[in-house]
Amino acid sequence: MSPEHGIYTPLPPDKNSTRLLTLLPGSFDGEIACNLEVHSISGDHEYEALSYTWGDANDLRPILVNGKHINVTSNLKVALQYLRHPSKPRVLWIDAVCINQNDNQEKLLQIQRMGRIFSSAASVVAWLGESTTAVDQVWSTIAHIGEGIWTARVTGEHNPDTDFAPGLASPDDLRQKGVDVDTLDWTTIWELCDRPFWHRVWIIQELVLASNFWEDPTKGCVLGCGSNWMPFISFIGFESLFGLTRVYHDRINGLSFATLRKLQETRGSTAAERMLEVVLHLSVGSSDDTRTSTQRSLSHLLRLSRGFQATDPRDKLYAFLGIADNPFTTPDYTLSVEDVFKNWVRRCIKQDGNLDCLHGNRTSINQPGPSWLPDISGSAKDGLSFEEERIRYARCSEGRDNRIHSEVAFIEDGNVLKARGASLGIVERVVGPFSQPSGPKRAPTIAQDDSQLTQPKTSMQELRELMRFYLSLPEHAQEEAWRAIVTDKDTSSKMKPVSPAPDNFRRLWHTLMALCGVTEASEPLSMEDLEGIDHLMASLATAIFVDRSFFVIRDLVFGLGPFLTKPGDEVVMLRGSPLCFVLRPVGERYRLVGDAYVQGVNPTSFSSKHGSTSEVKDFMIE
Repeated sequence: MSPEHGIYTPLPPDKNSTRLLTLLPGSFDGEIACNLEVHSISGDHEYEALSYTWGDANDLRPILVNGKHINVTSNLKVALQYLRHPSKPRVLWIDAVCINQNDNQEKLLQIQRMGRIFSSAASVVAWLGESTTAVDQVWSTIAHIGEGIWTARVTGEHNPDTDFAPGLASPDDLRQKGVDVDTLDWTTIWELCDRPFWHRVWIIQELVLASNFWEDPTKGCVLGCGSNWMPFISFIGFESLFGLTRVYHDRINGLSFATLRKLQETRGSTAAERMLEVVLHLSVGSSDDTRTSTQRSLSHLLRLSRGFQATDPRDKLYAFLGIADNPFTTPDYTLSVEDVFKNWVRRCIKQDGNLDCLHGNRTSINQPGPSWLPDISGSAKDGLSFEEERIRYARCSEGRDNRIHSEVAFIEDGNVLKARGASLGIVERVVGPFSQPSGPKRAPTIAQDDSQLTQPKTSMQELRELMRFYLSLPEHAQEEAWRAIVTDKDTSSKMKPVSPAPDNFRRLWHTLMALCGVTEASEPLSMEDLEGIDHLMASLATAIFVDRSFFVIRDLVFGLGPFLTKPGDEVVMLRGSPLCFVLRPVGERYRLVGDAYVQGVNPTSFSSKHGSTSEVKDFMIE
């Protein structure tokens, strides 16, 4: 992007000013002509905010702004062609033009205002790029299916706290709605759902800020591809099909979804599915202020950014400033990537008095710089169960001064983190890591030095190995083991997880072992058993099946650790953390492998029902 300085004048020093682009009417192939003017974000001037990808920064095309030609990326110019009305102007906010990209100070200020800019827009226009003949043919069907599924949900045809009911997506049900599932071009649909738009980290904030699409689906946010448009909420409804066919594989029968299932088996999940999971996670309101505040912390948002792309790694942090709760960080592109995240970790620990910023599943411990910096290049998940530990810690700490605060110092020019804690023991056995059992076994962006050279097992093979190990345990240890596998929670209700996990999970776990062919079934399954298995599977999906490893330390103590956990690692409690950590010894020092859940251990009070822990000491983490 290389706009000429002549179209820009300095913005007023107040906190409400931005620029709006008026796209003048014209024919599709005519020259793009616009006016650019300064306006107040909170003013009465109605505008739409464009959410899109810039495209190739070296592929530039001219447009006319305030009578002068400037260069924009080809992708933006094409978007403007499709957005332009033939007979009336259209007022837009577009980052590439409304922000002077040659003025770094202005960029920093406008990035901080993007939250207000998008949330104040009359509508957010999400544009996926140019269409194809194949996309044109499936677009209306996608919109039709999505509208039907979403309408069924909001009108109460099933419990809104669970996934969409499988009956809503059965081939027969869809045929009654006028959709012939057998003729759907799932390959084209998959490619549409895996476009670059769905991979970009900035898009998450922009869609979350379009929160009024919940109140008015026709205006809050619209999704476009070429000249095709639909309410964003309809696309959300359609995307639920991907999850439905994965979760309810045995209850959505027939060959109608065979192509989709094959794609899921070979490719896992689409980028759109992963992004919408995050967007909905952050958009759905909760009456629990502690839950909302924890989910909107920069630490949590940064963990969510793993697996999404940013041209500048610093944007993995800056892209969430508009939706973060108390971000206490301002963009500074003059600092190196390492210094940005070093400063952020230090400020987090100092302000919050805890180690939340060190949490997270990691797929590399040999990244450049200290291992305690956030893993922004990996794509491993954390899981709702681990998030619940943080929420519970935050809730218990509200208005109290009885929590154990972190005891941390940064030494050796800030490269070594010295943290006070106690060891729980050395990892003796590992089973895993586990990914979603219906998708491919993926090793998310693992550095060569961190990867195993052997052929990885599938998650179902790992699960059967875990079940056989479980059966080898004495009965008292079996109780601790199955509770560790689900982090002692029933998370089938995502908004109201239950802890400790209900006792009937033990029976359901034994039923699941029979279904997996590890044991013999004692009696036929009842409908109650099937519903219970759904609850157990939902809890497994948010605990172990999120790239986590099951481990055993001394005295048959069990836990779930990060992706790279291996025998010889050390499991520790560090002051100021509701989760334990897995550290890898390197001489007298350590590298951070990731956070961990240990059954029967309460890190917030430095207590364990398994007996006394090692003496408190300092851990030097490089």
